[in-house]
Amino acid sequence: MRKKCPFVFDILDKQKEEEMKAAESNGADVSLIEKKYINEKRKIYEEYAADYVDEISKSAAAEQVVRNAQYNSDLKELEKLHAKKLISDEEYEKKKADITERYSIDTAKAAVDSLEEQISVENLSQDDREKLAEQLQKAKADLANAEADAEIAAIKRVQDEEEDSYKKTDEECSAMDGCCV
Repeated sequence: MRKKCPFVFDILDKQKEEEMKAAESNGADVSLIEKKYINEKRKIYEEYAADYVDEISKSAAAEQVVRNAQYNSDLKELEKLHAKKLISDEEYEKKKADITERYSIDTAKAAVDSLEEQISVENLSQDDREKLAEQLQKAKADLANAEADAEIAAIKRVQDEEEDSYKKTDEECSAMDGCCV
C-alpha cells in the first residue's frame, strides 16, 4: 500500500516530524503525536482497503450482469424451441427448471466468492469487515438454499417420471385386457 501512494505517507511523515520537533522544544508529550499519526495512517489504509472492496464489488456486479444476460438468452432460446414445437411441454418445463436452478446456484456461488474476496482484503476497518461477514453468512445461506431447492426439484422430477412410467405401464396392461399382475 505504501508503494502505491508514497507521497501521502511522506507528507504525513514530514508533518509528524515538524510536530515532534515543536513538541520536544516545548516539552510536550510526543506520544500523543505518535498516536495521532498512527491513527492517520490507519485511516488511509482503511480508505484504500474500502476502495479496493468497492472495486471487487463492482467487478462482481458486472459479472452478474453478464450472468443475467446469459440466463435470459438461454430462456429465450428455449422458448423459441418450444414455440416451434421442437421440444415437448414437459421437456420445456424440465429444461427451464434446469436453467433456472443452475442460474440460481451460479449467482449464489458468485456472491459468496465475491464476499470472501472482499473480506480477505487487508487493512479493512472492523466495521466494514463485520458488515461483509454478515453479508457472507447470508450469501452462504442463500447458496445452501439454492442447492437444496435444486436437489429437491431434481428428486421431485425423478419421482414424477417414475409415477408417469407406472401410469403408462398400468394403461398398457389395461389395454391388454389386464394381463399384468
